[in-house]
Amino acid sequence: MEMEKVLIAAVFGTMVMTSFSYIISELLHKQFKEPILIKTVLTGFHLKMGSTTKQITAWVIHFAIGILFVFIYDIIWKYKVLDFSFSVALFLGAVSGLIGILGWRLLFEATPFIQSSKWYFLLYYTQLLIAHILFALSAFLIYTLYLREFV
Repeated sequence: MEMEKVLIAAVFGTMVMTSFSYIISELLHKQFKEPILIKTVLTGFHLKMGSTTKQITAWVIHFAIGILFVFIYDIIWKYKVLDFSFSVALFLGAVSGLIGILGWRLLFEATPFIQSSKWYFLLYYTQLLIAHILFALSAFLIYTLYLREFV
């Protein structure tokens, strides 16, 4: 039951986060779509795989990272490292966003052909932080629904 909750929360949170990134991408006419950026990074690393395989791999990586984050949230909440609350979920989302920003910054530096303006990166990192907050709040929502259902 616990793993099911983690997986459902991770998939739901990742879908909410990704939807937000896609919407902001379209509104700002910028490439903020994480799976596409992951595919671009994979291309930059010159991996021997076709375009479709890179695209599938990018989505798998994106969802796997979401599962990892929710698994960490689960440990934090289960062992009462931090309270299970909206404000803690907000905090975890912000921390996850900062980790995401650091990760993307390292990937962008390791992939020299991803060049853009500082303004682009400021916009990207801002939306990424918000997206991670939405991710954590979505995971919190799923956990809240599970608590009501199974307690």
